[in-house]
Amino acid sequence: MNANLEFSKKEYELITNSDFILTKNRIIEKMYSLYGMLSEKYKNVLNENVACLPNEIFKIAPKIYKGEQYKNLPYVLLDYPRCFSKTDVFAVRSFFWWGNYFSITLQLSGKYLKTYAQHVFNFLNNEQNADWFFGVNEHAWEHHFEESNYMLFNEIKNITVADFKQRQFIKIASKLPLEKWEIVEEFYLQHYKKLIEMLCRN
Repeated sequence: MNANLEFSKKEYELITNSDFILTKNRIIEKMYSLYGMLSEKYKNVLNENVACLPNEIFKIAPKIYKGEQYKNLPYVLLDYPRCFSKTDVFAVRSFFWWGNYFSITLQLSGKYLKTYAQHVFNFLNNEQNADWFFGVNEHAWEHHFEESNYMLFNEIKNITVADFKQRQFIKIASKLPLEKWEIVEEFYLQHYKKLIEMLCRN
């Protein structure tokens, strides 16, 4: 094994500059704080809609996670609600992905999919929601917005509510560029309210 390390100029600049890592840590902590604050506001939105949402989603506290390796980049996420079982999923995920975007995703499967499939279908077919993406991947745990994972719903042809109900899961998502960080709180609250109102609409 060759013990001699060779670094590019850019790599050397980074390993000799602790400020980069300290700045990164501060950014991650700020995202933690943002999601902590949002979890309380999300809770208020849910409490305003108790009558039309499953009882069990209120019994599980929100959870914030962080990691370093979603496609080799750091991330922070908030799951709330977060009902996950082998067959039934009801979750809203707020996601920050370093170098990419902020996003919010609704994921449903099992009994929740059957209950709310028509609601989601109607929502996506509304021209006012043309900026929402639909998950086309067979794997539920991918978050990127490449065409293999998400497509704008109005670009998908000949999909019906019956198709929704036959899927193992459905995911819809919206994203905000990192460059618009100054409106990120507004983005999350507006989109979260939209999702919950959509699920509660008759």
